[in-house]
Amino acid sequence: MTPAARRLCLCLVPVVSVALGACAPAVPEDRPFVRVSSGSTFSGLTTVTITADDRVLREDHEVTPDAGGTRTRRLAAEPGRHAAARALAEAAWPDLLAATAALPEDRFASCPTDLGTQSVTVEPPIAGVATVEGACGPEGVRDLMAGILRLAPFP
Repeated sequence: MTPAARRLCLCLVPVVSVALGACAPAVPEDRPFVRVSSGSTFSGLTTVTITADDRVLREDHEVTPDAGGTRTRRLAAEPGRHAAARALAEAAWPDLLAATAALPEDRFASCPTDLGTQSVTVEPPIAGVATVEGACGPEGVRDLMAGILRLAPFP
């Protein structure tokens, strides 16, 4: 390889790395996180994720007549936000799982599930369950969502 070709390759390495990094998922799904999701694909979906390193990612998937788009905001939160969000989820999870099990199986027949989601997802799962749903689900999911969102310092 000529020196000029070597310099060109070395110049392209950062460009390729940045380009590939832009395609990577915002939060690796195998890392600890607590996520709140609300909305729908036709009216707009918002997800707020607090990662184990106390980073907060908010994604607003907006739907407009033109097509819509995603607005992503990231910020570093105060230390301990992930631990606090995880503690809230761990405290609420047993009651939410019990309440979900007690719901009638035909609840989806009378529930407008096409209106979107209200859910909390955790990684790693708690008691083998990664997500609790508020839409057509038990009481208390929305309270858990609100508690977690209070830990995410977005205006």
